[in-house]
Amino acid sequence: MHFLERMTERGILESEINMLLFGIVDTISIPSKKDKDVMLIMGFTLNKGIVVIFNSKTKNLITVRRMRQNEKKLFMEA
Repeated sequence: MHFLERMTERGILESEINMLLFGIVDTISIPSKKDKDVMLIMGFTLNKGIVVIFNSKTKNLITVRRMRQNEKKLFMEA
């Protein structure tokens, strides 16, 4: 599965993803610019900025990655 592969190669733990998905840490959600059904959930876990990208219609997790600089700025301003 693509999501699990990216999680492993990027050193992101399942517990960190759960923190974002279950609201254990502060998050912001923004829609994808490319697909109206895709959402990005951004948050910080253990000082690590993480973005979980998922399809809000099918509820499938697409990928996970570290926040980009512009996303960190957006998060801090929210």
